[in-house]
Amino acid sequence: MDRTDEQILNFMKDDARISFQDLGDRVGISRVAAMKRVRKMEEAGVIRGYKTDICRGDESTMFIDIDTVPEKYDKVAEYIAAGIPGIRQIFRIAGKNRIHIITAPDSVEKLKYLADLIQKKCGGDILRMSAYMGAEVCRDKNKETAIMDERILKLLSEMDPYMPVGTMREFAQMRESTIWFSVAFRKEQKAEDIAALDLGVRANNSLRRAGFHTIGSLVDAIEDKGEERSRDKLLHLRNLGQKTADEIMLMIMYYQFRILPESEKGKFVREVVELNTTTS
Repeated sequence: MDRTDEQILNFMKDDARISFQDLGDRVGISRVAAMKRVRKMEEAGVIRGYKTDICRGDESTMFIDIDTVPEKYDKVAEYIAAGIPGIRQIFRIAGKNRIHIITAPDSVEKLKYLADLIQKKCGGDILRMSAYMGAEVCRDKNKETAIMDERILKLLSEMDPYMPVGTMREFAQMRESTIWFSVAFRKEQKAEDIAALDLGVRANNSLRRAGFHTIGSLVDAIEDKGEERSRDKLLHLRNLGQKTADEIMLMIMYYQFRILPESEKGKFVREVVELNTTTS
């Protein structure tokens, strides 16, 4: 896999139904080339499948916790994985002989039916079992714009070896994604298409609709000259919210870090940390 493959995967994670034409346009290759790359990643097992995220009004998330006899854990877990219908996810709790199950039946009666099935088959191997329904969704990451998602945090973690203390993940979360930094792009870097920023689909589309197709056109337009912050300038763009603006700013910072020579990366990261310890 090369950088183009990584860009394709990032776009497909946001929209698995994106057309090969749109995919090619975003990464700067033809429709046929995009299709061949996707097919190759499917054959290699990098792309293992596609799914539809469904939210039904009559469906509730429900949980089952099971404590097993220590030596019977594997037996119970294998039965649940292979013999119980309607199971969304199965987790083993670290350091314990506990199985945590997530399911989404449309009634309490069906949850009881699942619990009864497990009890009937594995009752002698189970020390304790409890089943309960989620009362309220306090946060649903699947419904949020991917601003501080794992993809972005993983990229920012490349700065960790240069951090004077802690990690960039901790720093970004402490700053609530609002990080001050300075950039210095050469002419050829500013001429790069914004696809080089590895933005999500919403951020990418919002910028292109606003007429920003190169990194230079974007950076010049949002440059902080004292009258208004760069992030706030982005918020004037149509259909571009706070989280998308934060994503764009973080990915510009990461792009600046990525293109720097190895000898200058440490200085850049230290300057970012120092700037944000004195700026609110």
